[in-house]
Amino acid sequence: MQENSIYGKVYILGRLNDGSFIFFNYDSNIDIETSFKNYAAKEYKMKEKNKRKFFHS
Repeated sequence: MQENSIYGKVYILGRLNDGSFIFFNYDSNIDIETSFKNYAAKEYKMKEKNKRKFFHS
């Protein structure tokens, strides 16, 4: 599910029990799969620092 938000273009991965979404920003110049691979690498690094990106609807 693609959404436009204050974060720019994001791709919604899922929704948490508190109503937050898990998402990643993607570059519309590249395909979703490549964008997701880039996201996964960044997300892994962010997890190492205990940071996660969520937003509420």
